[in-house]
Amino acid sequence: MPMSASTAPGRLVAWVRGRDPELRAVRLAVRVTTAACLGFYLCRYVLGDTAMATYAVFCAIALGALSDVFGVPAVRTRVYLLALPAAAVLVTVGTMLAAYTWTAVAGMLVVGFLVAYAGVGGPRLIGLVNGMQLFYILPCFPPYEPDTLPQRLGGLAVGVGLLILADRLLWPAPAPPAFCTRRRSRSSCGRARSRPWRGCG
Repeated sequence: MPMSASTAPGRLVAWVRGRDPELRAVRLAVRVTTAACLGFYLCRYVLGDTAMATYAVFCAIALGALSDVFGVPAVRTRVYLLALPAAAVLVTVGTMLAAYTWTAVAGMLVVGFLVAYAGVGGPRLIGLVNGMQLFYILPCFPPYEPDTLPQRLGGLAVGVGLLILADRLLWPAPAPPAFCTRRRSRSSCGRARSRPWRGCG
């Protein structure tokens, strides 16, 4: 039976669609949650490694929820793959500098500046800035265990891999319109605003 708008689930669906017509936030939440949960259970209960499980979860959250990765599916996959080496460097630096509080703080100052300044490289880098900082912050938290660095990097790889699979296969987001289409649409809307009786379409 079709869901009535008068029921509680129907009102909830109507409320969500009223604020997110294409369900972009819902799609993103489903993909990130699935990748994070699968990464945790795979690493923790199948591979038996808590450090790897922790970093698999945080990798999916950092790149999937805290970062804004946009574009067609192939472009999003490339961005995730290119972010993996940078994330590995940040995790390695954070793990090494976590031995002393002052080194961790100094490293945070430098890394925070570099990551924030990297945004001048374009909109795709700006979208990654928030998530990338987490890859340095997380290994600075106790306990100090530099011997778990291989497991941490392995967790990153698992998290990125699962996030890419979820992005491509699980309720994938619709591809954005091509630049020429958006430009043509804006031109049409501009002409329509100057001639409101014709509309925009």
